[in-house]
Amino acid sequence: MIIVQIHYYGRIALPIFAFLIVEGMKKTKSKKNYIIRLGIFSLVSQIPYILMIKGMPVGMSEVTEFEKILRIFNHFTSLFNVGFTLLLGAISIYILDKNKKEKYGTLNISLLILLSVYISETFGFDGGFYSYFLILMFYFIPIKNKIKQIVVMAILNMSYVLYMAIGAKGDFFQLVGLYSIQLYSILALPVIYVLYNNMIMISRNKKDSRENNWIKLLKYSIYPVHMLMIYGIRILFFSI
Repeated sequence: MIIVQIHYYGRIALPIFAFLIVEGMKKTKSKKNYIIRLGIFSLVSQIPYILMIKGMPVGMSEVTEFEKILRIFNHFTSLFNVGFTLLLGAISIYILDKNKKEKYGTLNISLLILLSVYISETFGFDGGFYSYFLILMFYFIPIKNKIKQIVVMAILNMSYVLYMAIGAKGDFFQLVGLYSIQLYSILALPVIYVLYNNMIMISRNKKDSRENNWIKLLKYSIYPVHMLMIYGIRILFFSI
């Protein structure tokens, strides 16, 4: 039951993460430093992420030390946490912003998007192409155009449900019902609009808009710490 509830919360949380990445890239003083911090955040979150979804590697007692190292490496890089997807989106935003000045052309931008989708799907980035397109949606569609965002969000989610159902084995309509949990993501939009209004109010107060290093550390640590907590709950109560 706990795991099911986490899936629901995750569907709502992901669009919020995507929105915050776009806003963060817009407002940061140094996009390069922002990307570096996001990269460090992704690396730090990787081990907690794998522990949460896969636990520790097994079958290590009868292998050589080199094989142990190789298995541990493969285990913890078999999938990648959502931080890497957000990092990919932030890098794309950096390039797209430069494109406004240097005009890379439609073909190059299309290649950038295709390459990013390929990387996210091939390396198993959490959220995959769906998360990446969420970031692009918030980048290209201004938040003042709420109707357009809602429509695009609905189309994106329904497309993702169909994509997952077609790619999986089993009864198609049952799979559509199973993956329809994805539609809960649309509920993130009202939260995002409230969050955006609060961000505007805070930005008007220069004193409140300054974050000290402890607040930044707290914000970045919530994601990996909560995954370690879930892993701990699994070990204590479910022995998995």
